[in-house]
Amino acid sequence: MNWKRTYMQFWHRHPWVTCSFFIFIIIAFLLSFIIGSHPFYCKFKGESYFLVWSKEAPNGSNLQQALLEHQFKWEEVDFDIVYWPIFNIDPYKTHQELSWLPPGTFNSEAKFILGSYELGRDVLTSCLVGLQQALFLSFLSICIALILGLPLGLVGAYYQKTGITLSMWSAMGFLLILGISWYLILLLISFKILNGFIGILFILILIALIGFSFNVWNRKPDLIIYPDFYVVKSIEFIKSLPLLMIMLILLQWINKPNLVFLSLFIGLFYAFSFAKYTRYIVRSEKEMTYISVCKSLGYTDVRIMLKHLLPAAFQTLLPYIALGMGSVVLLEASISFLGLGLPVESISLGQMMHSARSYPSAWWVVIFPGACVFWIVYCFQTLGTGYTSKFNE
Repeated sequence: MNWKRTYMQFWHRHPWVTCSFFIFIIIAFLLSFIIGSHPFYCKFKGESYFLVWSKEAPNGSNLQQALLEHQFKWEEVDFDIVYWPIFNIDPYKTHQELSWLPPGTFNSEAKFILGSYELGRDVLTSCLVGLQQALFLSFLSICIALILGLPLGLVGAYYQKTGITLSMWSAMGFLLILGISWYLILLLISFKILNGFIGILFILILIALIGFSFNVWNRKPDLIIYPDFYVVKSIEFIKSLPLLMIMLILLQWINKPNLVFLSLFIGLFYAFSFAKYTRYIVRSEKEMTYISVCKSLGYTDVRIMLKHLLPAAFQTLLPYIALGMGSVVLLEASISFLGLGLPVESISLGQMMHSARSYPSAWWVVIFPGACVFWIVYCFQTLGTGYTSKFNE
C-alpha cells in the first residue's frame, strides 16, 4: 500500500477528521506541556526531574522534602531551573463554592469558559484530560487485543488442516499451566490485589511458560491437535458473553481499577474479535501462490507466518483497528456514566456526565463531554470506513 497516497486521498476527502487526529496526538502526548499546576521539568539542588507523566515528586527526593516544607505549593519552591506549562491550571483542583456555574462565568476567583461542575472543577480542562484518558485507554486496549488476537487467529488458521504435532508431555504441561493460572487468577480476585500491571505481567509469564513447555517437552510428538477448532469455539463462547454485564460484575471485585486494568480487560475481549478476522484473512492468504513457493523453498512455518502472513493480516485489519478504538471509547464512557470504571478521583468523560445526575439543570456537563465522546468515535469510525473503501477499490 502506498501510505503517502492513501494519506493524501483521506486528507482531501476528510480534512476536518485529519486535522482532528493531529489534535488528538497533541492532547495525548503534549497536554502536560499545555496545562498543569506543576512544572514538566525542573532542577532542584542539582537533581533534574521530568514530571511529564507524573505530578508527584519521587519518594525520598530533595524535591519531595521541599514540597512538604512548602505544603506542596510548587510556586514557593526555589528551583535552580524550572519550565512551567503554558497555562498554569490544575484540572483536579476543587472549588466547592464555585460548583455548577454556567459557561462564560468570569470572576476574580476563577474563569470558567465552559462552566464548572461537581466540586467546582473546570469543564474545559476536565474535557481535555478526559480526552487524553480516552485516547490512552483505546490505544492500550487495542494493542493488547492485537498482541493476543493476531497470533491466536494466525496459528489457528495456518494449521487448520494439518494440525500441530505435540507430545503427550506437552499437552499435559499445557493443561497444567492453564489450571494453575486459573487458580491464581481466582486468588488474586478474592484478595482484591489484581490490577492492570499484575494482569499484563501474568499474561506474559503464561505465554512464556506455554512456549517453554512446547519446546522442552515436545521431544517425541505423537498427538495431532487442531488449534483452529479450539480457536473457533473460544470465539463463539466469548462473543456470546455480554461484555458490559461481565465488566460490571468484575469491577465489583477489583479495588480501584486503573486505566491499565480496564485496558487489559477490554483488550482480552477484543482479542477474540481480532482473532476471528485474522483467521478469515489468513485462511484466504495462505492459499496464495507465493505461500506455496515459500514452502517449496524450504521456509519454516514460523518464518512464513511472521514474515508474510502476519504483515498481510495486520494491514487488512487496519479498518477494524480504527473502528475498535472508537468502540472502546464509547464502552468506557458508558461504564463511567453508570458510576463505575475509573476511580472517583480520576477524570473521565463518562464520569463528568455521571456527575450531572446530582444537578440535572447543568446541561453543559452533559453536552460538552458528550460532544468529546462523539468527536473521538466519529473520527475513528470515519477512519475505519475510509480504509475499508480503500481496500475495496
